[in-house]
Amino acid sequence: MKFVTWVALFLAVVVFMSYRSSASFTPVDNYLIACGSPKNVTFQGRTFVPDTQQSSLVLKSANSLVASPNANAPSPIYQSARVFQATASYKFKVQQEGRHWVRLYFFPLTSPGQKLDSAQMTVVTENFVLLNNFTFKNFNGSYLFKEYAINVTSDTLTLNFIPSNNSVAFVNAIEVVSIPDALLPDQAYAVNPSAPFSGLSVLALQTVYRLNMGGPLLTSQNDTLGRTWENDVKYLHVDSSAVNVSVYLASIKYPPTVTPEIAPNWVYATAEAMGNANVPNVNFNITWVFTVDPNFMYLVRVHFCDIVSKALNNLVFNVFINSDNVLGSLDLSSITGGLGVPYYKDFVSNSTEDADTVKMKLVTWVALFLAVVVFMSYRSSASFTPVDNYLIACGSPKNVTFQGRTFVPDTQQSSLVLKSANSLVASPNANAPSPIYQSARVFQATASYKFKVQQEGRHWVRLYFFPLTSPGQKLDSAQMTVVTENFVLLNNFTFKNFNGSYLFKEYAINVTSDTLTLNFIPSNNSVAFVNAIEVVSIPDALLPDQAYAVNPSAPFSGLSELALQTVYRLNMGGPLLTSQNDTLGRTWENDVKYLHVDSSAVNVSVYLASIKYPPTVTPEIAPNWVYATAEAMGNANVPNVNFNITWVFTVDPNFMYLVRVHFCDIVSKALNNLVFNVFINSDNVLGSLDLSSITGGLGVPYYKDFISNSTEDAGTLTISVGPDSSADITNAILNGLEIMKISNELGSLDGSLSVGNLLPSPSSKKNNIGIIVGSVVGSVAVVAIIGFLYCCWASRKPKTTSQATWLPLPLYGNSQTMTKMSTTSQKSGTASCISLASSNLGKIFMFQEILDATNKFDEKALLGVGGFGRVYKGTLEDGTKVAVKRGNPRSEQGLAEFRTEIEMLSKLRHRHLVSLIGYCDERSEMILVYEYMANGPLRSHLYGTDLPTLSWKLRLEICIGAARGLHYLHTGAAQSIIHRDVKTTNILLDENFVAKVADFGLSKAGPALDQTHVSTAVKGSFGYLDPEYFRRQQLTEKSDVYSFGVVLMEVLCTRPALNPVLPREQVNIAEWAMTWQKKGMLDQIMDPNLAGKVNPASLKKFGETAEKCLAEYGVDRPSMGDVLWNLEYALQLEETSSALMEPDDNSTNHIPGIQLTQGEPFDNSVSMIDGGHPGTDDTENAATSAVFSQLVNPRGR
Repeated sequence: MKFVTWVALFLAVVVFMSYRSSASFTPVDNYLIACGSPKNVTFQGRTFVPDTQQSSLVLKSANSLVASPNANAPSPIYQSARVFQATASYKFKVQQEGRHWVRLYFFPLTSPGQKLDSAQMTVVTENFVLLNNFTFKNFNGSYLFKEYAINVTSDTLTLNFIPSNNSVAFVNAIEVVSIPDALLPDQAYAVNPSAPFSGLSVLALQTVYRLNMGGPLLTSQNDTLGRTWENDVKYLHVDSSAVNVSVYLASIKYPPTVTPEIAPNWVYATAEAMGNANVPNVNFNITWVFTVDPNFMYLVRVHFCDIVSKALNNLVFNVFINSDNVLGSLDLSSITGGLGVPYYKDFVSNSTEDADTVKMKLVTWVALFLAVVVFMSYRSSASFTPVDNYLIACGSPKNVTFQGRTFVPDTQQSSLVLKSANSLVASPNANAPSPIYQSARVFQATASYKFKVQQEGRHWVRLYFFPLTSPGQKLDSAQMTVVTENFVLLNNFTFKNFNGSYLFKEYAINVTSDTLTLNFIPSNNSVAFVNAIEVVSIPDALLPDQAYAVNPSAPFSGLSELALQTVYRLNMGGPLLTSQNDTLGRTWENDVKYLHVDSSAVNVSVYLASIKYPPTVTPEIAPNWVYATAEAMGNANVPNVNFNITWVFTVDPNFMYLVRVHFCDIVSKALNNLVFNVFINSDNVLGSLDLSSITGGLGVPYYKDFISNSTEDAGTLTISVGPDSSADITNAILNGLEIMKISNELGSLDGSLSVGNLLPSPSSKKNNIGIIVGSVVGSVAVVAIIGFLYCCWASRKPKTTSQATWLPLPLYGNSQTMTKMSTTSQKSGTASCISLASSNLGKIFMFQEILDATNKFDEKALLGVGGFGRVYKGTLEDGTKVAVKRGNPRSEQGLAEFRTEIEMLSKLRHRHLVSLIGYCDERSEMILVYEYMANGPLRSHLYGTDLPTLSWKLRLEICIGAARGLHYLHTGAAQSIIHRDVKTTNILLDENFVAKVADFGLSKAGPALDQTHVSTAVKGSFGYLDPEYFRRQQLTEKSDVYSFGVVLMEVLCTRPALNPVLPREQVNIAEWAMTWQKKGMLDQIMDPNLAGKVNPASLKKFGETAEKCLAEYGVDRPSMGDVLWNLEYALQLEETSSALMEPDDNSTNHIPGIQLTQGEPFDNSVSMIDGGHPGTDDTENAATSAVFSQLVNPRGR
């Protein structure tokens, strides 16, 4: 937050006329309030109304007093005051948005039981801090007047008065008055460095100086906008350096670009001109010096009017701010076209480098430094306004102010539902670290806060914990767990094992429904508690869906599906920043304690105004406070100059981390001078980084995101910057750093248990009844469906015998597949056929149909959450079970991939591809309706849940089914289709565990016949991504083959494709499993549940197949047809082994050439796969012989 000062340096008046400037502006909002007064008060010709008699003003105060009048008050406006013993507010109804004057009057009257001259108070609006801990004890004056210019962007303006340190707050009078639109600019010219300064309209301004040069004091009676202009003499550096001059007011001729509201003619009719003083330096003839706060920037407005010249172009002079020549060779008459014509100019500056002063200098013949107005500017936090902004003081009976923000009691927030069978309120504690920790809600059983969410997307979830005293409970030994619907935030936390007196946690969670629930779960007969909660919307662009993973090097996508926890957020080389300095309420701490070698770095800084945000970086990414400071290389004798500055952070080695590094070249004097390297752990993630070549300038922010984990040997993560060997200058910088923990595959940020394992489930009795009823109904339905299908089949058999096999070509909606999804009612089926035939994109559902099918997106029907959005189980009007995927408008996948999925699936019908029934795009929704897959994703049957273990045979059948689906994509259409996102979560299982490939949002048409590849941007999922595709950005069907190889290893080993919990060599399953496969020891790493249950020959063939899929180069990988043939061969080996042990086993699943069971059409898409393949495998044993016997004679068993 920053200020600018308002300096007014004016001319002199010889003849003062008694009329005021013309009143051409009438303010729409014009509140003049006499606080605590029983009657109207007249001051400077204006009438102030009592605060209790203004109908458009709401005074909120739990307990306020009225101070007694004082004969020593400087004027009538200070004769009354309203005194507040707790936080109070005045809420003004605003009729017209825009800039408003906010003027505050303070004089310490006598108040019953209170000494107002020692009162300590803070004054804030919704977005700006106006006064902070002000007290007359530290003020050199008997009364205080403050004027601010604030841009009001809503229909109300609230002024909050906050007592500090058990004191009181008070105010004597308030003005809230509209300002003309054209009075204050959005852009001015910054002085040092020279550049445009934009965005003033979102900043607050405080008038510090407003001077009438050479003229008398002007009050609101002389100014149409109620401003006060004082004489300049006391600010002159040398009194005798100036003489005042003046003309008649009527001689001032306003041009169209300047109105009397800019400054009254009293100001332009007087001036300070050069005297004959023997000043030390004639080049700076008249100088004014102003004391300012060096921590802020200043808007400086200078007013001129040539009232001394006798002819045009006679007066030419220079204007300086500090030592900078801001207006060189200024010829007023050449700009204005005449004499006596007002002119003004705005600049943004700061104090001098060596002192907290601003110097105004006029050179040569200066008659006209009419006015300089210096405003303190606050950086506005209003550039982003969160739609959801819950600040909750748990267990508190009243509002609590913390870091300039007001937290509301949890019992007084209408959009919040607290569900707790039995909760207590803890007692306040004088030792609490801050007011936000002075109350707490204590839960003796599982309880929840349910927040109504108005806008889906990422939200900050911030939790505050401090163990207050609770009746019958010791909160410092409480053990508790905190979870949302999908993520574990805290697991069995207790202060007994925590090195700190209080705990603050910040999470970023993507909310994809209209509610967010925080569950507090006591552990081990203990209690749970929380002091305060924040749930606040985050800007869409703040956090990415994809970042670059460090080791192994590859894109990491899907971050939007994961939860993040802030572990470290540092302002390098700068001070602590709190929510009062950050528009998103973040805290940035100093970096010194994390430096590996303290003396390796020196901090550097520049003025905040010198930071020039490019279009790709906003203040929400990081405030200019962060970019205006940095750590640069010191002269320390560090052991390795290649890693000159290193920061070391303790992290949990069981998780991966999103690392964001912030840069801004504030040290270079010219472009391309600063070139350095950036390391995460020992990996060079940004080599030869030349910031200016990327940003195009100096002082331009830049940031980069990476995914990393801890070092191999310890739970630490290191960040280093060091000079590049090719650089001319040996230096390196870092301005800011954020490290955020990423939730693991179980959705946890703390431990290895999922929400399902931690959140107590409701009574199972109801569930058991549901299961029984569902089973009975389901059985009846299945029998009915089978009978209906048989009748249909029998009646159509003579006409449709060719449809008993699958056509290996796209049917564009006219599916003939014999899956349960084709069993629709006549009514529904007719509608679907008409829609499909007319649009070729599936049935178009009305949004109301979707609402009915999902019971208005009932959370109980939620099947899962993905990058595109949430998936719900639904039931159509005809009873058909469906899966409804509702797109999140904030999803990275978005409209393009919504369209892709519709277009792809409407062309494809196959037993092993999830069928698209239709879609809905009504009301800007993006909804896809699929056939329902009762057993969900393959991954959930491999790890992360307590579902039964899949047998080896069933795993092979599932892999074969998925391979058939992919083979059909690659070969079954006129042009091949490449899936691009093959993984275990995109292989779904129906009620019979038949595998079907799903999620075609990233799919891409394959190369044409005369092409070898498709050039395209890299997309996919980290861990499954083809390294050749990543390197060359050339996509082929072999990219899917590589991803499928990862799936095969995942199926065998039942572990994630990437697991940062494991040692470095085991993190990537493809690399790790290949190591064991090449040693012929794949059985050592397979699922322990399969030990002794897998035919070695089958395992060997499976391993060889996976190894071929994972070949480094696509040309060395098999086609999906080859993969399919080999997997079927592995299945035959397994079944033969089973047959030798169990002669009665009649399993014939998926064996080409073997008669299929009744009702299952033969899959022609795989019947001719590499039909000429010779049996080249080297497994020559009884099992192999038996397989070939079966292939020759399918009824051999």
